[in-house]
Amino acid sequence: MFETNETTATRLVMTLGSRNRNFAKVTLDKTAGTARFERRLLIFPRPAIELPLAEIAAADPIVITAYRADHYVLVKTRAGRNIWLAGDSGEASITAARQIRAFVGLPEPAAGADPVPRSTRWLMWASSAMATVAVVVYVGGQLIRLFTLPACDSATALDTARDILKRNATNPVTLTEARSIGENKSERRCRALLTVQGDTATVGYRVYKEGLSTMVQMTGLVGTDTLDPARLSAIKEAAKLFLDRAAESYRSGSPPRRSEADVARQIDLIFDTTPLRDKTLAATEIQHALDWYVTGDSAGTVYVLAGTGFNDPGKVPATEAMQQRMQSNVVNFADEFGRYVDFQVTILAAAAKAITAVEMNSVTEDWSKSAAKARAPEVRADFAQTMGSGLIALAYAGYSDDWRMARLATFKAVAPVAASFLSAEESKAVRERALQIVDYQQNRAVQDELRKLADLVANP
Repeated sequence: MFETNETTATRLVMTLGSRNRNFAKVTLDKTAGTARFERRLLIFPRPAIELPLAEIAAADPIVITAYRADHYVLVKTRAGRNIWLAGDSGEASITAARQIRAFVGLPEPAAGADPVPRSTRWLMWASSAMATVAVVVYVGGQLIRLFTLPACDSATALDTARDILKRNATNPVTLTEARSIGENKSERRCRALLTVQGDTATVGYRVYKEGLSTMVQMTGLVGTDTLDPARLSAIKEAAKLFLDRAAESYRSGSPPRRSEADVARQIDLIFDTTPLRDKTLAATEIQHALDWYVTGDSAGTVYVLAGTGFNDPGKVPATEAMQQRMQSNVVNFADEFGRYVDFQVTILAAAAKAITAVEMNSVTEDWSKSAAKARAPEVRADFAQTMGSGLIALAYAGYSDDWRMARLATFKAVAPVAASFLSAEESKAVRERALQIVDYQQNRAVQDELRKLADLVANP
């Protein structure tokens, strides 16, 4: 709207137009001898113009008809420069132009005179039309950004993810190779390569909307690690040789011992989980890990069932005599059984970690139909049961405290995975079991480690 903000003998300030369309502010100052024109075309600010007051040669009201009648005030300078100002309305343009002329001391224009050549009117018509298109495109682009999820490799997503990671890092953090790994209408799941001091890991992040705000949430490690097929084949071959050798041990009670060089090589290869250290397996590797678990389980069961007369755990009668026999076995074969227990919980933790990574980095639709989700209940049940039975074994007489400490070190290593993967009820059961076993220990260090384990496995 047109408004005269200040009018004195030495100063004239007025505003014209609309603040959400074309807008102009005119400041004429006789004391300073200056004229200043501030303008905005639609939502685009234009450079302010400042010139000597004496340079103003004319001020005329103008109307240009494009899609509608647009009113202006045209200020001309003695150097031939045209300064177009928003006029708001016909009456406002006439009044504003008259006030400028009166303040500067210019004569009134002749009746019927047209200060704008026809070619200039066509140019102004085109400019007005183009400005309308420009603002629609600009505002449309802004609206699209408001309602559209940024790409995984956009500056918005990457900069935010990087800032989140920097909060917990003391060294420079870089994120590269960003790409989408899943999306739906409400979110994108992304992955990128994180580098900190030369160490790398693939991390996930989620891009989604909360109202009109774009949000980024880190979703943990993305499983990218794989198991060596050649090693898995070698493990299967070693297990076959071992099981052939141990075929009659369920009757004889004398399984192959690790004290024999060939057996040591076979057992160590089957139960060696060092390739899993600091790894997050890719989704495609979960089944391979579980196949490895089954292979190792068949070897470890040899020591549990030795001399029972049964080679299938599911067929062993639940008698006290049989329980005593198996308890005696796992103590007598402590070396092999200890490696077996460590193997079990480590493999299951690796599978659990990989399943969690798939869940955290998948949109709902992809997770619901994934093989990882299908295997999750079985892995969860086995993980909880194995940790519980392993803790019970710590209470058996005949083990050294060093043996117990070695098992507890493995349990503590997998406890954070158990805490996040097991159900609250399962975590509680493992925690309570660990605290129960404290009472069966004489060694204070073992007691302390059991309490630490109980705290670590507690489900938040």
